[in-house]
Amino acid sequence: MRALRMLRCTATAAFLWLATGAAAQQHQYLEASKPLAPGAVSADGTQEIRWQDLIPKNWRPKTKLLGRKLQAMNDNDPEALAFMRELQSEWDQAPTNPELEGRLVKLPGYLVPLEEVKGELKELLLVPYYGACIHVPPPPANQIIHIVLAKPTKGFRTMDPVWISGKLIVSRQETDMATTGYRMDAASIAKYQPPAP
Repeated sequence: MRALRMLRCTATAAFLWLATGAAAQQHQYLEASKPLAPGAVSADGTQEIRWQDLIPKNWRPKTKLLGRKLQAMNDNDPEALAFMRELQSEWDQAPTNPELEGRLVKLPGYLVPLEEVKGELKELLLVPYYGACIHVPPPPANQIIHIVLAKPTKGFRTMDPVWISGKLIVSRQETDMATTGYRMDAASIAKYQPPAP
């Protein structure tokens, strides 16, 4: 029973996320500033990116869901369990965008703590929408960034909206919460403030 609920939850999240390239969850995304022209950087040398920039233009995962009759699957259906494993594998292997390797970037997102010491945050996952990895299954690996902060920081809680800045590295990693497609070491964190109109 639990496996099928997880399958339906994962499949539903996958379908919503994939339906329009994450646009189904657009209302939950933090608003980034007005995008810079391609290749343009701010005065501090950082390029603000959007979550869709992390996804290669040729990645089309929708095909995994087409033709599946999830509502017709029973709790003990081996096909349901096999599909759940296939979908999770697809998301864990989601391709990254190699053009972003080594760039100094800034991105808004939601915080999922990984390591805290004496109330100070040291490591986290940055995810694109509220509840990811906590209340709903994790998004594809190319939509999760493993962050190691430059110095431990206080004053942040699970799912706080934040800005993260640092050097983006294409690096697939397994964590207790999810598989990530990117990493930032010595990153800086700031409370999210919406861009000025």
